Amino acid sequence: MGPIEIPDANHFFFILNKRGIYALTSRRDELSKTVKYFSLDSIKPIIKGKKGLSGGLEDLGNFREGFCFRILGSHNINWIMCGDALSDKENWMSLIEKVKTTYTEFVEP
Repeated sequence: MGPIEIPDANHFFFILNKRGIYALTSRRDELSKTVKYFSLDSIKPIIKGKKGLSGGLEDLGNFREGFCFRILGSHNINWIMCGDALSDKENWMSLIEKVKTTYTEFVEP
């Protein structure tokens, strides 16, 4: 989804899989352009409540900069991610929660 070229230094391309979330500076060469990695195992447990998700995922709100949420991990590692649309934020939060829940037993070799 989106353009091949990342528009500026404040944007990244993300890949989510059963190991974690990868932040990339380019969509052309994901191996050499990975700048950050957030292990799925290090994300704190995600709790579904009446007001939405909490624990390892927190909805921060909607701002001029984007529609933002926070991923909380062990060892005080936290990411704040903002999408360009509300649907981006909602989709990412839902997918992270689903993958985290599905692969909680996965351990990297």
